Amino acid sequence: MPSSIPSPSATPLVRPAPAAPPLAQVPLGATPAAAPASAPVALPVPANRLIGPGLDVPVTLYTDCTAGTPLPRSSVALDTCMLPGHSAAYADDYFLGHNPGQFSPLVNDPAGTVLTYFDSQGVAHRFAIAGHVDVPGGTAPLPPPRTVAQFQTCLVPSGATIRVFYATAV
Repeated sequence: MPSSIPSPSATPLVRPAPAAPPLAQVPLGATPAAAPASAPVALPVPANRLIGPGLDVPVTLYTDCTAGTPLPRSSVALDTCMLPGHSAAYADDYFLGHNPGQFSPLVNDPAGTVLTYFDSQGVAHRFAIAGHVDVPGGTAPLPPPRTVAQFQTCLVPSGATIRVFYATAV
């Protein structure tokens, strides 16, 4: 009696590849539909950085309220001892930098120059220089009203004379 069970085949079954999708039919003279736009690429957000004309530098924190720790010439720092929690008389942000050094480009910037500080969260704080005052080193003059940031640098390498810029919010 013949068996109804097929005998195994030594040749494997090969399935045909799926058919390619059909090409879109575009009438002659018509413009084909544009491909969907890709998602925009997110650029990295700078953090702890000060940017302005000729200036793009990282910002560290200066925490020595005795001012006994020298600030390296290669650094720009946000002076935490001059912040409102420590000294309500000064601006919200008080930056320190050397000339010659990282603040050299700032020394001759005129009123109206815009500087942008990106805080530790990458939030941009824009400031416009409103003016400056030159004073003996070791002094920190009180800012005029509406000042939100101050930028202090040396006018001479010895630090005998410093320039403090006052800036308002933009």
